[in-house]
Amino acid sequence: MNDGARLAAIGALAGGAISIGTGGLLASLLFGVAPGDPVTPATVAVLIVAMASLAAWLPARSAARVDPAGALRTYGEHA
Repeated sequence: MNDGARLAAIGALAGGAISIGTGGLLASLLFGVAPGDPVTPATVAVLIVAMASLAAWLPARSAARVDPAGALRTYGEHA
C-alpha cells in the first residue's frame, strides 16, 4: 500500500511541475484556467493521489485477510 501511495505522490509532484512549466498551454486548452492558477493542478493532484491510494488499498485489504499458511499450503499442492 505504501509503495502505491508513494508512486502516486511522485507522479502527482512530477505532473504538477510539468503543468507549472506548461501553464500557457494548459490555459489555452482549459476554459477558465489562468496560466498561474495553482488551484486546478493542486485539485487534480489530490484527486489522482486519492484514487491511486484507493486502488492500492483495495487489493491490500483483500491480501491481509488471507491466511498465509493456508495460501502456502494451497500453492504447494498446485506447484
